[in-house]
Amino acid sequence: MKEGEGQQHGRHAGEIELKKLGHLLLGYLPVMGGRIRAPRYLDVEERPMRGVETCTLCGVTVNMGEVCVRNLDRELATELPFIAVHALVTHGDRVFHGALHGEGQIDVDRLKDVLNYEEYRIGRLITALLAHTSLLPEHLTIKEEMMRGVVPCAECGDQVNMGFFEIANTHNGESMRIPYLALHALVEHKDTGYAAQSDEHPDAVDLADEEHLDMERLRRILGQSRAHAEFGKRIAGYLAGLGGEEEPPRHVDVVEHPQRGLEQCATCGEGVNMGYFELRNKHTGHEMQLPFISIHSLAAHGDAYYRGSLHHGWVDVPLLNRLVKRTWPIVQRVRRTRR
Repeated sequence: MKEGEGQQHGRHAGEIELKKLGHLLLGYLPVMGGRIRAPRYLDVEERPMRGVETCTLCGVTVNMGEVCVRNLDRELATELPFIAVHALVTHGDRVFHGALHGEGQIDVDRLKDVLNYEEYRIGRLITALLAHTSLLPEHLTIKEEMMRGVVPCAECGDQVNMGFFEIANTHNGESMRIPYLALHALVEHKDTGYAAQSDEHPDAVDLADEEHLDMERLRRILGQSRAHAEFGKRIAGYLAGLGGEEEPPRHVDVVEHPQRGLEQCATCGEGVNMGYFELRNKHTGHEMQLPFISIHSLAAHGDAYYRGSLHHGWVDVPLLNRLVKRTWPIVQRVRRTRR
């Protein structure tokens, strides 16, 4: 496909990650049917209005108001009309189309920062690795140390084992000891800070140097591997914006959106085009949108966590790999027999 070719809205299943992000925000919005209490670091202010707004793509109506979400720890805030939340949840699209608000662009990176979305995704990844240790990637090892006793979470009161686990990266030599209480806070409350409900079990918190997870260190442990570098170089070969000249697989569409300007990689200082690209699997309908700096980080540093002067975030490498490799979905065929 040609560079800059626009999306045909409604023709695909949308960006999987954007739908997950939308559902996370939707859960905090009673006006849109959400029933989840916002974590302690979030201030969610709904501003409903008397009236509805129609999505011009699908005809669904939502409240014509807006929501303001503030991250009290990071002093960040973002405002979105409810029609934008609908666009994320239903269409997996960062562009919303409303009869009242018109067409607008959602600042997805800012929304992720406000919601601690990347931290939440890392917590989910660790939970999956603990549940399925046989599926650990080659660069990771996990050793669990369960303890006799539980400690209550200060946020919700849930009883959590007062032990810990140690996760190590065999490729870069880094390791980290994480209390189960910290993982609980990360997954259930999207919160990097954790504490016990009382001082009855001080040893449970003393397993770490501080009551906040070192997320930068954890990202390095989880995200850096030689396998990521090899995969990144493969994807970079499909992108003219990164000097690639190879043809992608027949079932994959690549649409590049280069921009006039460079952003600097925080790791090596190299300048990379500040634009982005889309990958779409024509057979399954799924797609992903990523900045060029993300694939530079994979290919040059073997790091799934990218940090640029404009973009930063986490590449879901397993999901991207499935999108590129998967061809026709498996269909169960039922053979009809004549009596």
